[in-house]
Amino acid sequence: MALVTTGGNSALNWRGSALMKKRPSNVMLILVILTTIFYMPIWIGVTMNGGFSGSGGMELGIPPLERFVAQSRDTSSSRRIQASGGPNPNAKINELQDRIRYLETKLNAYLAFTSDPFLSNKFPAKCNNEKSIKDLACVGNEHCALDNQVICLDNFPNIDKSVLSSLRRVGEHDTVPQKNQECIVYDFGIRESPEYGLAFAKAPFDCTVVGFDPSPISLDWWKNNHRSIRKDHPKYDFIGVGAGGVDGPLQLHEYDWGQVSILEYPKRVIDPTNCTTSGACRYKFYNQKSFTIPVKTLKTIMTDLGHQHITLLKLDVEGSEYTFLEKMIDDLSCRNVDQLTLEWHHYDYDSRYGVTSNPQINVLVALLKDRCGLEQYAVHPSGGWPSNQKLYAEMGFQLYYTLSSFKRTQWTFLNA
Repeated sequence: MALVTTGGNSALNWRGSALMKKRPSNVMLILVILTTIFYMPIWIGVTMNGGFSGSGGMELGIPPLERFVAQSRDTSSSRRIQASGGPNPNAKINELQDRIRYLETKLNAYLAFTSDPFLSNKFPAKCNNEKSIKDLACVGNEHCALDNQVICLDNFPNIDKSVLSSLRRVGEHDTVPQKNQECIVYDFGIRESPEYGLAFAKAPFDCTVVGFDPSPISLDWWKNNHRSIRKDHPKYDFIGVGAGGVDGPLQLHEYDWGQVSILEYPKRVIDPTNCTTSGACRYKFYNQKSFTIPVKTLKTIMTDLGHQHITLLKLDVEGSEYTFLEKMIDDLSCRNVDQLTLEWHHYDYDSRYGVTSNPQINVLVALLKDRCGLEQYAVHPSGGWPSNQKLYAEMGFQLYYTLSSFKRTQWTFLNA
C-alpha cells in the first residue's frame, strides 16, 4: 500500500504490512482519500458544466461522466464557454491538481524524514560567486552584529555584468533570460543593526532596500536615526511591520531577560542551585507580558509597495519564519523572489541526525523547491549552533540557530 511515494518507494513501506494487518480502519481511510483525489477533478468538472440532468443524470443518452469528458475534449465547446464569460472547467481542474500536488509534497516530505532526515542539510543548487554578508557589510565596523549569512552574486543586478549571459543554465533547469529588473531587497528582522540592508543600498548594488521590524527597540532606533540614514542611504527605507502568516495584529511575549518571541517559554522552572537536603528543588519564576505587533504577509507587503519581484529576501524573525514561509509558499508569492536567506530558529528534533534535521524544516525546504523554484545552495557549515543562554538550559530545552540560503533555479511554471 503506497499513499505517497519517494523515488518509486512507498513513504509508508516501513510499516505498511503492520498497518494492513492491525489497522483496517486506516486502510479504509486511505482508500477514501485516494478515491476522493481521483474523482474530485471529475466531479468539479461535471458541476462546472451544469451538473447532472434531472432525468437520472442522463442527457441525450450520454452518461454524465462521458459527456463531461467529451465536452472537455471539444475545443469549440471550450471556446464557447470562455467567449460567453462562463467558468472554465479546465482552469478549475488545473487549480485542484496543483493543490493536490502541494499537499502531496508536504505530506511526502514530512513522512520521509525516516528515509531522508538530511533533506534540509543538502544544497543541490550551485553558486559560482558566493559572498559572505560580513565581508560586504561589516568592513571597518567591529561592532557589526550580523551573522555569517551568504548571498549568491551570480546574475545579481547591477554588478558583475561579465557573468551574465542571455540564457543561463542552473542545475537541471533551463532558465529564461533575466530582464533588466530593479534590484529590490527586503530585510526582515533588524533590531537596531541595519548593516545588512544598508550594504545593498549603496554601490556597487544600488538596490532599493526596505527594512522591516515592529519591535519597540527597532521603532526607537528608526525614530532617532532615520534622518542621518536617509541622508547617507537615500534608497533605504524602514517600515515598522513584521513578517507574518496573516495580515493583522499578532500577539508576542516579552520576557524579563529582554527576549521577544512568538514562542512561549515556561514561566516556572526548577532551580537546581536551590535545593533542600532532602533533594527537593525550589522553583525559579520568569515574568512575561503579552503585547501585539502589526504583521503582514509577503503578498500584501509587495502589493502595498507596488513591487512585482524581490531580488533578495532576508528573514531573521525569531521563530516567525515558519508561518511567513508557509503563507508565501501557499499563495505563490514566493515565485516573485529570486533569493532567500534566513535564520531558522528550532529545537533539536533527533540528535542522531544532527540538530538541523527536522521534519518541519524538511517540508519547507521541499516546498520551496517544488512550488517556488527556490533551491538551497548554502547551509551554515556547523549545521546549526545552540544558543548560549543559560536560561534555556534551566528550562530543560535547547534552542538552535541555522543559517540557510536559497536561489532561484526554475523560472517558469506550468500553472503560472
